[in-house]
Amino acid sequence: MFSRKNVFVSVMSVLVIGITIMLLTEQQRPVIAEDNNPPVVAVVPQSKPVKHPVLPKNSPFRRIIPRVAKMTNSKFREPAQLGRILTKVLIAYGITDGPLPPDKTQTLPKAITREDWEEVYNLTLIQVCYNTRAESENLTEVEHQFLIEVVTTIGKHSPVSYIRFLAAMSLADSAIAFLNSYDDLPEKFPASIEDARQCFNSAFTFLLDQAESTSVHELEISCGSLSFTHELYAFLMVEALSSTETTEKGLRRVLNARINKIANKINLITSRTKSPERQKSLNRLSKSLNKFSSHLVGLAAMTTAIKKQVRPFAETLIAAVNNEDSAAMLKHYLNPKPQFITRLKNSKSLRDDFSHTKNTTSLKLLEIGAASISIENEGLFKNTMMVKDQVYSVPLFLTVTDSHGMKKTVRVEQDWMIRNGRWEIVDRDK
Repeated sequence: MFSRKNVFVSVMSVLVIGITIMLLTEQQRPVIAEDNNPPVVAVVPQSKPVKHPVLPKNSPFRRIIPRVAKMTNSKFREPAQLGRILTKVLIAYGITDGPLPPDKTQTLPKAITREDWEEVYNLTLIQVCYNTRAESENLTEVEHQFLIEVVTTIGKHSPVSYIRFLAAMSLADSAIAFLNSYDDLPEKFPASIEDARQCFNSAFTFLLDQAESTSVHELEISCGSLSFTHELYAFLMVEALSSTETTEKGLRRVLNARINKIANKINLITSRTKSPERQKSLNRLSKSLNKFSSHLVGLAAMTTAIKKQVRPFAETLIAAVNNEDSAAMLKHYLNPKPQFITRLKNSKSLRDDFSHTKNTTSLKLLEIGAASISIENEGLFKNTMMVKDQVYSVPLFLTVTDSHGMKKTVRVEQDWMIRNGRWEIVDRDK
């Protein structure tokens, strides 16, 4: 399985490369906002861009300049508008000089579709693909911030709907630990859930608004990409984590309402379109939502509820470990065994034992994994559990600092269950 960091930066490469496609797409209509989001329109505000720390001179992301310049000089309106917005980002990070010239994009004709766009895209992919995987491990905070801003900008303003979904997916993969791979650690500088949510909303709004006018080929790609469980699960996880609900029941209600709203719009558009090809693409998306949403809504609701509910208990647990307070630590364990109690009280360093790292001076709870797994009672917890109890394997991601001031991220996986409103750790019976 690919590393989530590599997937994120690789997807970003595809986004940058996809700029070429934007030069070859058809017209963009005004986007109708939904769910209280601001209107998503490709209009460049004339205010001065906010200044950020300058991107390093040797940054691989300076290679984006010629592709942005090509968009800005496009003979079509939508790519030129997006190029201007991205140029503002380049100016803000000191990559190119400002100010922007006067905006004349409204005088340009709307974009058209070329039949050979896929061929051009494949050729461009070969020409401009560069080795981001080796570089992704060593990105600075400024580079990551720049990368997130570029992805978010494309996710909100691209005239191609499936590229908006690509941007939203890459942000979700960065923002949610454990989403894409069992072995991945959280991003060093993660994207925000809010950025991912806004991009998903923008992508769905744009797709549904353009469904009757965009090219059939693009509609097929957009609907096809959303027919995969990973994409839908990422969307549902972002929605669930954005919600103020903390219970599984409440989260199920929120997610079902969101899916039903999208499905109703798709069915309405399908019923009035006269194109068999469009109907086929939209029906495919509608069937995927119906087929997978029930299972995925339940999984996302359960996972997010655990993630939200366990966190305060995990934070007090880590505080007890940091304070070398075995008595406070034991309060987080359900019916701890005598030998475990003795081992804790005789421990030379609770921090070392808990983090599996020598000379640990402090621990900080970084993230709670999103892939909590329900464990059925098959005798693993026969001395602790009742028949209806559910136990969940919950990974805690910790930032560990050692006596030399070095920091690293570790994963500590434990079995948690809730009883009488408290989440507690249980030991598997030997």
